[in-house]
Amino acid sequence: MNDKADMEADILVAKDLGESTTLMEPLLIGETSRDRGTLTDLAVELAQKSAGFRRSLPDSLVTSLSDFVRAMNCYYSNLIEGHDTHPVDMSAP
Repeated sequence: MNDKADMEADILVAKDLGESTTLMEPLLIGETSRDRGTLTDLAVELAQKSAGFRRSLPDSLVTSLSDFVRAMNCYYSNLIEGHDTHPVDMSAP
């Protein structure tokens, strides 16, 4: 296993097209969108299933998963910013 090659494959430079970040705003579904009802229903269904899944897990597993997701979020945030930091390098809070 080549760790260096693996890390280098994770660090890709994003091409800057000079686009304004305001092109994403607002991140809302317009009231007149024909898909608004369907997307809202899907969002509610996802929230319900997520809550049910959460309730089905033992507290110790929830804590472990939370720590894992936090590390992954930190990893990807660092990757986006161009930092070569892997989860194993990050200390627990």
